[in-house]
Amino acid sequence: MKKRLFAALLAAAAIACTACSAGSASADSMPNSASKGFDYYSYDAAETVMTESSSMKPSLAGGSVNYASTAEESGSAANTALADRKIIRTMRITAETKAFDAATAAIEQLCADLGGYIESSSRSGGSIRYSSAVVARSASYTLRVPAEQLDAFRAGMTGNINIVDESSGISDITDQYFDVDTRIATLKVEEERLLAMLEKATELEYLITLEQRLSEVRYEIESYTGTLRRYDSQVAYSTVHLNLDEVVEYTEVIEAPQTFGQQISIAFRESWSDFADGCKDFAIWFVYAIPTLVVIAVIGAVVIGALVLLARRSGRRHGGE
Repeated sequence: MKKRLFAALLAAAAIACTACSAGSASADSMPNSASKGFDYYSYDAAETVMTESSSMKPSLAGGSVNYASTAEESGSAANTALADRKIIRTMRITAETKAFDAATAAIEQLCADLGGYIESSSRSGGSIRYSSAVVARSASYTLRVPAEQLDAFRAGMTGNINIVDESSGISDITDQYFDVDTRIATLKVEEERLLAMLEKATELEYLITLEQRLSEVRYEIESYTGTLRRYDSQVAYSTVHLNLDEVVEYTEVIEAPQTFGQQISIAFRESWSDFADGCKDFAIWFVYAIPTLVVIAVIGAVVIGALVLLARRSGRRHGGE
């Protein structure tokens, strides 16, 4: 037993010695920058990787990982990356109101207060047709709101405005934007070279060719510059398409019925509501049609009176005979 224990101890000692010698050999095999020459580019790349790796490590506070600081740094980097992108935001809103004039004034004032402007607008309605249906007023807006104020604009759509439907979307044009920007830079370099060649050119045909190409380059620069301006405007100012309708009662949002009893209740309530609306429409139609009914009644009375009179005269003649 003692022999086996002694053999195990010797084996462990041998393994330990082998590991130490291997570590020394690997350390000795590392390149010496003083004796073998220094690879600047390799060193620079390695130093960069080490710097980036160390900056990505969580910060320590009292021997523990400061996860809050790490999350804050990651969030800041994500926000910076997002800010560098060119994003166009668009929102569509369908709303209704019982106070049309006040609601339209509030929308226009809200847009102005947030630094936006009205790109286009239109209004319609406000008449009563022969069918007795009231054509309520409606307004349609295309608003341009600063991108950072878009959420504030949506939050300000309150009070006497009821949102019926809304949707929003984004369009990332970062690649297109920087492609155009790179194209402009390339064309400007070509423009400078063409100008330099024009200064040295002496042959007339060569001069004409250079001037034609210079004109084309400048036209392309102006066109691409206009595209960049349009992109900048779309990124800086979000677009809001807003439709506002005047209503007597706001649209009621009803959840889908879950039971048969709920379905019966909703059907019963809607049937009485439709019946009441039908009575109102009939009353409005009747009042609207009173002049026509009076004229028809007068004409009918005259016709009936004439027929009665003719019938009496005809009876008297037959009686006299």
